[in-house]
Amino acid sequence: MKTSLIKIYLLLFLPAVFLANACNEPLQQLTDAEAISFAKEMETSIKKTDGEFLDNSIDRPAFIKKMKLPETSDAKNFGTGIFKKLQLGNKISNSLTDQDEFKFIKHYVKEGKHHAIFRLYGNKESTLNYHDYELIKVNNESRIADVYIYMSGEPLSETMGNLYKDLYDEARDRKKEASEMADIGRVRTLLQKGKNAEAKKLYDALPAYLKKNKAVLLMDILICSDLSNDEYNLAITNFQEKFPNEPNMNLMMIDGYFLQKEYGKMLDAINALDAQIDKDPILDFYRYLSYNLLKDDANAKMYLTKLLKNMPDFQRGYQELIVTELQNKNKAAADSLISIYRQKRKFNQEVLDDIISFY
Repeated sequence: MKTSLIKIYLLLFLPAVFLANACNEPLQQLTDAEAISFAKEMETSIKKTDGEFLDNSIDRPAFIKKMKLPETSDAKNFGTGIFKKLQLGNKISNSLTDQDEFKFIKHYVKEGKHHAIFRLYGNKESTLNYHDYELIKVNNESRIADVYIYMSGEPLSETMGNLYKDLYDEARDRKKEASEMADIGRVRTLLQKGKNAEAKKLYDALPAYLKKNKAVLLMDILICSDLSNDEYNLAITNFQEKFPNEPNMNLMMIDGYFLQKEYGKMLDAINALDAQIDKDPILDFYRYLSYNLLKDDANAKMYLTKLLKNMPDFQRGYQELIVTELQNKNKAAADSLISIYRQKRKFNQEVLDDIISFY
């Protein structure tokens, strides 16, 4: 049975580009307290299904500068045509159920720049991604200069800039460019409707030069994640061959090594990702999955216990630990966990009923 540990939030940003008139407002010094307060406000707004706060906080001049687009009418037209479709905050908020999360997990400063890392977790299939927002201060307000998408392995500005450059270099016929961009848009629409098989056919018909683009290759992985394991594994392998040293390999290869039944390497990828993030307790859940597949019951249970100590409202962790105790005939421990689970109103009680009836 196929188990997808990670899916890509590529639909949140492809293909969308910022372009606007830069006003060159002077940057000011952001404090730690201001950055943390702003990040918490972002988290709260998404929880309230309000994506406009995030969208309105992206500083267009700063983002455009990072895209490094040429000063041409083609670049301006490209950006202008896609700008309205971005709506990153709204797309994040609309993609999450009340069981999912957009969680602020860390603030740090690197080379004088403030950053806020957010975890994106989908409960249904244990999907995982991270966003690292670069924060600035303009006109006494905290703003977003860019966002590094862990699954894509690069800043959003770079993804969008590279997509334009590929089109500009290869599709010199503007009508051809518009047609190919429309095809990518149709692939994205089919994905949103869950029509992955149709999306795959349209993706395979895209010109070869577009399928050299990192973001477009990631789209193929997203398409294949809901097709067969063989197709999914092939899409991951193709990306790995073309971009072997990408920083997103740790996250992507959790799924890749799972499909390849390389569970030890899967565990190594999880540990490497945790070092890259500089610690996230949810990764103990993925360690549990790895040790469970390696049939190392002691370590599997140890990481589940550690997970629930640090994340006492993590529903899937409770489900897995209850199953573990029931399998081991530890009735008292299972009953204690079941009692805690029953008291958590947001937890899916029907799933618990199914677990209990099975054992």
